[in-house]
Amino acid sequence: MSGLSQAAFARAAGVSKQAIGKAARQGRVVIGADGALDPAEPANARWIETHRQGRDNRGRPLASHVGGRPAGNSAALPGGSAMGPPKPALELAAEPVPAAGALADIVEKQRAQDDALLGVLETFERRLQRIEALAIAGADRASASAEVIVALLDREAARAAQLGAAVDALRGLLGELLRVLRGARLAATGAAGA
Repeated sequence: MSGLSQAAFARAAGVSKQAIGKAARQGRVVIGADGALDPAEPANARWIETHRQGRDNRGRPLASHVGGRPAGNSAALPGGSAMGPPKPALELAAEPVPAAGALADIVEKQRAQDDALLGVLETFERRLQRIEALAIAGADRASASAEVIVALLDREAARAAQLGAAVDALRGLLGELLRVLRGARLAATGAAGA
């Protein structure tokens, strides 16, 4: 038989392609120079058979440590399906059918769960409405505070403008006083020199 690709070998063993790579790195399967795996190779045949039986290399059931998935692959098992081998017809017929009273209990339990969930949703809706109301109130307060700050800034700007006008008037008066004093000094030095 010719060699299989890693993906085909994985399907035959009922495992992932990554599991084949890991087994090759650990020396549990032998990969040929061409990258193919020969199922007739003793190590490879042993590995496939072990995994088809739903066991790992240590003999533990695969379902006990691989997330509870069914062991093996439907393509590798004769007459298998994605959920493992098919159940015989007698087993299917023997499965219990819930009685009418049991169905009523199931429906009642489901209604109780639905009512409980509805209560939780209503509670969350009320909380959301309160949060929205608080957010609106907070936005209103922030807006009012901003308006007060703008009014204070306007008032201070008006005061600054008035103060600026007074400073300009004072400068004018000081300039005039300086001219008068210089003139008086010139007159005094001219009278003293004459």
